[in-house]
Amino acid sequence: MADIPLIIQLATLETKEAEARYLGGRIRAAGCRCQTVDTSLCFSRDQHRSNSKLQAMEDAISRASTALELLADGENVAALIGLGGGTGGQLAAAIMQDRPVDTPKVLVTTLAFDPRRYSCVSGMIVIPTVIDLFGLNPSVRRVLDDAASVVASLALARTGQQSSSPTATLGLSTLGVTHGFAIHCTRALKERGEEITVFHANGYGGNAMVMAALQARLTSAIDSTLHEVTRLVFKSNEGVVRRDRLSAMRHLPRVLLPGGTNFFTREVLTMRAAQVGNRMHYSHSPDFLHVALSADEMARVGAYLASELSNSQGLAALVLPRGGFSSEDCSGGKLENIRGREAFASGLRSAGRHTFDIVEIPQHINAPETAAIATRIHNELVAANQ
Repeated sequence: MADIPLIIQLATLETKEAEARYLGGRIRAAGCRCQTVDTSLCFSRDQHRSNSKLQAMEDAISRASTALELLADGENVAALIGLGGGTGGQLAAAIMQDRPVDTPKVLVTTLAFDPRRYSCVSGMIVIPTVIDLFGLNPSVRRVLDDAASVVASLALARTGQQSSSPTATLGLSTLGVTHGFAIHCTRALKERGEEITVFHANGYGGNAMVMAALQARLTSAIDSTLHEVTRLVFKSNEGVVRRDRLSAMRHLPRVLLPGGTNFFTREVLTMRAAQVGNRMHYSHSPDFLHVALSADEMARVGAYLASELSNSQGLAALVLPRGGFSSEDCSGGKLENIRGREAFASGLRSAGRHTFDIVEIPQHINAPETAAIATRIHNELVAANQ
């Protein structure tokens, strides 16, 4: 049986027993083994109207995680699949997010919540059911058939492959507004034979970078796009960005740049005209606005960075490109903010003792020279750390 891949299904059997039984059967028909871990909540209907549901969810996650560990002990779990509605989907996603990133994961859900904070750190594939999971019918069977085919194919494709942990690489953060830096930087690093993992610093990509650091999958970092820090300083999109966005990498040799720290990102649908006021702003896409920070706000971001970086255990340097922090923070740009850059620099210096170097340069963040300087400093820090 050891050569037949094992897939573990996470499902709330209290409400989805028929669907789970059907999905398990389809997985077995595809040539895999399947075992189910029950993620049902254990509480009365009266409790559903109180905060005890949140505690019940935490308890269910703990119980199911323990059961999963017992099943996985001595077994090579080829893949995981979660099945549930809004609550069940969240339970399965929370359990799967802590499993190794190279273990395939599929979540079948009614998508009654935003799964990005789970999927972006674990590589989870989300299959929306479109209709509700409320018993079996032709539409539900079709969705579950597709899900079984996906997870079984992933599991079977890995059968016989030698299992190994992902190779550690250099981590690089970027956004569209710092794309020029990323292009010049990766080109220089690849010429040296470096392998690079790039993280999109959109509020979720930084979380993936944190997880990679905590799982020893990063050897060093060029954290060029610290845009997510603005969410931490001003508590916007509370809970999206991890509080250890910077501290999780404090043991690594790293170079940091203030890419994107000059603006907020706001969803167009939730941003009222009064909130924009007379701030500089522009449409990054039909869905998102980039709204400039004030000079005082940028000073606060600089001070926050200095405070966070003062606890670095590894060698660290911050490159300060005085020519601009993002693609539109430039001469004639829509977010040109010379006073903001000055305030950021002042905030950076005002935070007391520094255990990291501050390297000020006149260039824009996307200038080729900036990437060359940051790459050189990175290489020096890595060499000094060996």
